[in-house]
Amino acid sequence: YKKNQNEMQRQYSKIFPELPIMNNQKPILFIILGPMGAGKSSFNFKKFGKDFQAFSIDDDVESLKVYKNKINTILKTIKQNDVDSINKWKSSITEKMRRNASAAYFNVRKYTGISEHKIVRLYNTIFQKHNIMIESTGNTTSNIYDLFEKSLLPLLEINNYQVYFVNIFSSKNIGFERGIHREYKAFMENKPVRLIPSYTKYSTLYENIELQINKKMKFYKQQSRYKNIIKNI
Repeated sequence: YKKNQNEMQRQYSKIFPELPIMNNQKPILFIILGPMGAGKSSFNFKKFGKDFQAFSIDDDVESLKVYKNKINTILKTIKQNDVDSINKWKSSITEKMRRNASAAYFNVRKYTGISEHKIVRLYNTIFQKHNIMIESTGNTTSNIYDLFEKSLLPLLEINNYQVYFVNIFSSKNIGFERGIHREYKAFMENKPVRLIPSYTKYSTLYENIELQINKKMKFYKQQSRYKNIIKNI
């Protein structure tokens, strides 16, 4: 797991110094997308020497009391003392728990969307021409594209932003394993837990997200308006 994390950081260091943004005077928007466990949180956007305002879309769900209560109910039979290793955690989390947790997440997501407060803060940040990082798991990729195309694009154009889509993927096995480690760490630290779906479900989601991202980036390449503002397509 740690070896994979270190390799991911090495790959980032190879790729992103090539982007002509280190001395860029225009405000920057990073939109970071990819499936759960792909390594989005490992992308160190601060390495560019600029101050960024970060917006994590998933926080809208994971911070809600209704979601926390649902997860606590699902995990009520598991005690920290009983899962003092990652292997014990793996064996304690059943397929049914993962299905129920996934259903709970999507049910809450369906009725919350992206919070109005966060949208207002995002708009204000754009008008102030701050550098911005938006991170979202692949499950909400369509929400991000809708937000970008229907709401943000005119504001970004007016304020002379440069946009970079950072689409992050690892292998399915690595992504799934990273997701398990993340949920276990959150549980042991008494933080909101988001269980990764079963491997079969995760594989399907992974493939759908990859297809959706590739389709959308191909579309952007064909539209002059998007080509003028998106700098890495």
